[in-house]
Amino acid sequence: MCELMLFEHAGPCDDPEHVKALARRSVGAAQWGKIERRYEHGDLRDYVNDDPIHCGDQLELQAVEYRADDYGEYMLYLESSVLVRYELSSARNPVLYTGVAGHTFTSRHEAWMRFRWPR
Repeated sequence: MCELMLFEHAGPCDDPEHVKALARRSVGAAQWGKIERRYEHGDLRDYVNDDPIHCGDQLELQAVEYRADDYGEYMLYLESSVLVRYELSSARNPVLYTGVAGHTFTSRHEAWMRFRWPR
């Protein structure tokens, strides 16, 4: 496993995950973006990368890794993701659902989360 970020490489990398990520970038893989709430036609609507989200839509939630060093703790965004289903709560807040091994997990939307449309 390579410890460098993709943009830190001066040349090719032997890490298979980095090779796949660079290949996706070269063909224009979708960018990660935050959920943006806009006022539209008298109501609020959520968007990811300028595309409207509808209840029941599936999105990729970017995976993160928490690290710590001499300067403190920080969050590292990874190229991997988890497929989630987008819904709205009765209070009109985004709620995310995902399933693992027959179990359903629910999470409310947090401002740090980044998404993209599935490929």
